[in-house]
Amino acid sequence: MFGIKAHLTISTAVLSNETYYSDPFVHCFRCIEPVTLTVEGSNFDVRVNGTRAEAIRTNMQYASRMGPMGDRAYVAIEKVSGCIVKRFVGDQAVIVAELDC
Repeated sequence: MFGIKAHLTISTAVLSNETYYSDPFVHCFRCIEPVTLTVEGSNFDVRVNGTRAEAIRTNMQYASRMGPMGDRAYVAIEKVSGCIVKRFVGDQAVIVAELDC
């Protein structure tokens, strides 16, 4: 069903994300104290560094897809940063956003 072509596409995407996330100049959240916020029952630790933000969901809850969780993370990031989210990437647990401040 997926075959070799799908495997190569997935591998390329993973490699691209690894390169993006491993660049210390793109964003560094490790040393930033998080702001904890709850949006519609989802708890997030939000860290902001310049024009980038990271939201990590910290509570256990069923999240079958990114849609609802992404919307909640979007709201959490905008409330903590005071900026508009231009775009974001991630999954149901960790979201990284580019901000327009």
